[in-house]
Amino acid sequence: MATKTATNTLADVIKKAEADHEKKADSYGVHLLSAREKAEQYATEAEQAEERLNGYRASLGRRADAEAVTPEAFATAFHNIERTSLLRDGAARILADLKKRPVHSDSHVAERIAEAVRAILPSDVEVIHTFADVRGDDTDNAYAIVRQITPTKFTGGREAAEVIVTVRRNPRFAAMLTRDKILNAVKSRGWYIPGERAHETHGVGVDEVRIQEAVVFSAVPILKQDPADSMVNRAASVLAFEGASRVDLGGPVTFQPISGGVRTGQFSITVRNVKHSSSVSKGERTTDVIAEVAFQTSTLSLPTGEVRQAITEAAQTLPGRFLEGVGVVVEGVAIRPVTTPSGTPGTQEVVAVKFSAKSVTA
Repeated sequence: MATKTATNTLADVIKKAEADHEKKADSYGVHLLSAREKAEQYATEAEQAEERLNGYRASLGRRADAEAVTPEAFATAFHNIERTSLLRDGAARILADLKKRPVHSDSHVAERIAEAVRAILPSDVEVIHTFADVRGDDTDNAYAIVRQITPTKFTGGREAAEVIVTVRRNPRFAAMLTRDKILNAVKSRGWYIPGERAHETHGVGVDEVRIQEAVVFSAVPILKQDPADSMVNRAASVLAFEGASRVDLGGPVTFQPISGGVRTGQFSITVRNVKHSSSVSKGERTTDVIAEVAFQTSTLSLPTGEVRQAITEAAQTLPGRFLEGVGVVVEGVAIRPVTTPSGTPGTQEVVAVKFSAKSVTA
């Protein structure tokens, strides 16, 4: 009686590939350390060889010391310059190559991109994220693998890395994945691909999109340190730019950036006196921000009330927004007047906007 041979599931294949990859990652660390030590050693030897030859040259230039430098010693020092320089340059190249191709076990960005991929593929297509190079055969059951090529770079709550999205499908079926679909899915989540640097290739039963750098952030972004004054000030300035864009002047308007805000021929909006404080509880940080928004109009055809309303609407759109270096704004934005509304063109009015942003420390 024939026995059935158990077949590996996609999860099994991924698990084995990741285990093999992690062994390479451990080995990579050893090789990187060794290469760094060799590069430092040969750089020192090359420097010493140069100093030794220069010393001989100086001795030969002084009659009293000339006899101390034999032809053999000078020749050896001269040729040792070439030898140690070649060793130094070779070690430096090996170290540089290792740094260019880091072997890591990080799939943080791939996990986020996998969320976007699931939204554009049929629900029965399995989508898995990984850091390993997974090879599969043609299959009647389509699946997608999102592989992270480079380690995650954390900057101001943003997370960036190179990723490759590969869909394997029945060769008889049409392509399921395109560059434009990926770009739209990423943009719809507020993430982005700088310069839209993504390239698609298609083969027999395979669709692949390579994203040179995908920039994402988690629902609650990671900020290892409390927000800096400069980042909070820049984040708060969004109130000026968003508010200005909401003022209806009946046609296209050119904004002129000014310190803390913008101005046009009809009005100006600036953010000032930005104050903030942060508190951390169980790894979650809350940053409270209070900013004054000053505005005034310069024409009777534009009531100050319209500018005030535009600023209010801009503030009300903050919840859920990611502010680089600060976090994601939560519900509960408060707006209150600081000065008494006058409605007179040329008279500056001020409102205070208070909001809170969430982030995690690790």
